[in-house]
Formats: sequence, C-alpha cells, structure tokens
Amino acid sequence: MGTEGNLTRKAQEAGYEYVTDASGLRAASGPRILGLFANEEMFQQAPEGEGAVYDPPVSLPEMTQKALDILSQDPEGFFLMVEEEGIDEMAHQSNAELVIESGQQLDEAVKVGQNFAAGDPDTLVIVASDHETGSLAIEDTNEIQSDPAYPNESGAGRTEEDGPFRVADADKKFLVDWTTTNHTAEDVPVTAMGPGGESLVGVYQNTHIHDAMADALFGPASASASATASASTASAGVQKMPKTGGMAPGGPLLALLVGIAGFALVGRVVGGR
Repeated sequence: MGTEGNLTRKAQEAGYEYVTDASGLRAASGPRILGLFANEEMFQQAPEGEGAVYDPPVSLPEMTQKALDILSQDPEGFFLMVEEEGIDEMAHQSNAELVIESGQQLDEAVKVGQNFAAGDPDTLVIVASDHETGSLAIEDTNEIQSDPAYPNESGAGRTEEDGPFRVADADKKFLVDWTTTNHTAEDVPVTAMGPGGESLVGVYQNTHIHDAMADALFGPASASASATASASTASAGVQKMPKTGGMAPGGPLLALLVGIAGFALVGRVVGGR
C-alpha cells in the first residue's frame, strides 16, 4: 500500500474493516480488521500527580480476544503480537501506581491467551520482555524495617519511593523504589507453557527466544546455519527441566507470545511440517 496518502482509506480498499472505538471493534467480523483507537498512545504518561492517565478506550484483553476470534478462523494458523506499552512508559516516569495498573491489563491479556491455549493442545504460550525499566524494587514500609540502622533509601525527585500500596487479599503494605528513569541491563523473566516450552527454561541470551520459536514452528532442521550456530551457543547454558510443556508436535503449531515492560506479544504461529 505504500506509506503516502490516506493510509486508512488504502487499507479499506485492500479489504480491511476500519474501526476506531470499542463498539466498532466488537461489531467487526473480519477477516481483516484495522483498529486505530488513538492518535498515538492510549494513555498519558507522567509522574504521579502530574496528569498521568491510564484509561485505554479499548482494553488490551478485549483487543486480544477479538484478534484471536478473527485469526483463529484461518485453517493455516496465524501469528499475533500484542504489546502492553504502559508498563514501560509509566516506569520511565517512576509512576508505580500506573505501572501496577497497566501490568494488571497485561495479566488479563495473558489469561485470554491461556484460555485459548487450554482449548488447543498445540498452543505454545510465551510471556517475555525486551528490557527492564527503572530498576524497580519492592520494599517493606519504613515502620516495619527489621533493622533501623539500615532504613530504606527513599531517594529524591522523580526516583523517590512510591507508596505504600496494599498487598492484595492481605493487611500488609509495600513500597516501590526506583534507581533510574531509564532502561537497565537487569535480567528479565521469560515463562512458557505448551509444546516447546521446555526449551525456554533457564538463563540464556535473548536471541535464544527467537531460535526456540523457530524450532517450535518449523523444527530444528529448518533453521539456517547461522541461526543454528547461535542457538547452539545460546542453549549451552540452558538447564532444561521436565514437564514444562512437552515436545513440539508434528502438526500445526500455535504459539501465543505475551511480553512485559514495554514489549508484549500474543501470537499464534502455525508451521506445516
């Protein structure tokens, strides 16, 4: 379609159903949908008390469910990517309250993917992240520190502690502390369930996730020589554990990928082998 002119009109001419709000998304039937619900981000990022807003006009779980409803009609399968960007952007602002709120949206979207996977034994679900932001730390509230000689360092300015926040289903509270407003080099978690999930256990280079996905989709023999060499190096330190998802099946494979801290994926991929 190119990148010039009225792109939404071009998308419609190419067969996409164009929607701009939640009611339009719910009414859309596909098989191709283009949903644009904001001029840029669907939230306003800022530190607490400075105009930050997290109120997406269409929720991430709803978009995820609609995408799965439409794309799962394809007999050849599909790949779907879903991103929760608010976690990263609010962490740049040291806004713990809205980091938590946007994280809850991601959690609900993951549940949508898990529910879909529960009905499809060929589903691989991966929850991943591209980086950590802020060096976020969870701390006890000051009044219950075990050793008053080592109190919490509350920081100052934008990286000052946030909270206290209530622990769900408990009478406890906690603080959120920040070290920076930028990205860090801290390790990030990756979890997986389903066929091929056992290859994502342990500690490894981030490129190993790509290789594990390619192996699950197309089989190890399909990887290029360079990708195979990369996977061999990256997998050298991976400790594989039993009962983490089983081996990839020989038929069509569905992979759901959901990520956090600025890069969230929900996807389905089918590889014919």
